[in-house]
Amino acid sequence: MYPYIFKDARLGGMQLSFFKNGLERNSDPLFSHYLRWNNTGKTRQFLSDEVLSGYDQEEEYENIKKNLPADFNKWNYLAKAQYLEMKIFLNKYLLSSQGDRVAMAHSLEMRMPFLDYRLIEFMGRVPAEYKIRGLNEKYLLKKVLAGSLPEEIVNRPKQPYRAPFDQAIVNSKNKQLINSVSEKLLKQTGLFNESKVMRFINKSQSKKALSEVDTMALMGIYSSQLVFERFIDNFPDGPCLNQKPALCIDMRRNSEVA
Repeated sequence: MYPYIFKDARLGGMQLSFFKNGLERNSDPLFSHYLRWNNTGKTRQFLSDEVLSGYDQEEEYENIKKNLPADFNKWNYLAKAQYLEMKIFLNKYLLSSQGDRVAMAHSLEMRMPFLDYRLIEFMGRVPAEYKIRGLNEKYLLKKVLAGSLPEEIVNRPKQPYRAPFDQAIVNSKNKQLINSVSEKLLKQTGLFNESKVMRFINKSQSKKALSEVDTMALMGIYSSQLVFERFIDNFPDGPCLNQKPALCIDMRRNSEVA
């Protein structure tokens, strides 16, 4: 499972204990997501005491449960997991950060084939055993496209798409990282524990590759510092009018004016 995460053969033994964690909570409505949430929750160790004082993890879990459908507990495990993934991850994060928000910032409206409402409605009626067979995900989709796609594509292992954050960011030549995540600026933002972050940054720069959790922590710290720097500390007082359009299109006359 997840060969792109557990790359080191010596860590193979950790997989059993990793995936067994929390199995006793299978009657909990949020059972499917506790493993990931608890794993990524380790990044909270870098937050400042002030930020942590305003956060209650169990309260957040209860808020999610209060908004679940009335018959949620009657659903099968896969349906529960898919609902949580769509409502929390897909809707509130993925489509925003890597879809709609990015596209609309450039006046584009995206159309995603697998999110077509007719396909979603159809898959909502498909039994769970046709969606995933053990570790064989997208089972029905692979069956449908088996005659149209090369076998090496249909049967290739799942692999996430991701930018090489650690190679691009964690290196001594990255002046932007050094300038944005300095002890002085960390104190200024007040979001993170500066001593923990500085030790983490120094340790990260000595590694060839970061773990999944360390990568998430680094990106969270770095991006938060950049947002503070660009949109809070140095936000422009007036509108930015230094850009001039190169081409104006008058739709009333259907003509172009340079």
